[in-house]
Amino acid sequence: NTSSILKISKKRYLSGVAFHQPVEGKGVSHKFLNFLDTTNLDNATSYCSSLNLKSLTDWRLPTKVELASLIDTSVSAPKIVSELVSTTESLYYWSSTYHGGSNPSRNWAVNFNDGSVGGYSSTVNMHVRCARDGS
Repeated sequence: NTSSILKISKKRYLSGVAFHQPVEGKGVSHKFLNFLDTTNLDNATSYCSSLNLKSLTDWRLPTKVELASLIDTSVSAPKIVSELVSTTESLYYWSSTYHGGSNPSRNWAVNFNDGSVGGYSSTVNMHVRCARDGS
């Protein structure tokens, strides 16, 4: 039962996008990440697409724009909207947006330590926050 491990953010930050919130201090199995876990891009994408939270199964890795919409540069690290601060590390989070350029295995990520956005190799381990459309 994932409802004891994860919950859904009730606030929508960009165009009706909902974000999952890993719950601090809960146990982790092979299928579920808590807010301290990191993984590479392929595993992050698989994790979100297989997430079943409160019978909602249409989760995905957020786009660069969606993830960046959570940045709040007016606060100290983590630089994220207040509702998500307790389940956010001041580190990097994967987006689904391809970075482009000469390296085909780079995607955009958001750094909630300083509110920056940059491109990184898909093999780097980063944090994951899944998103879905709608409520």
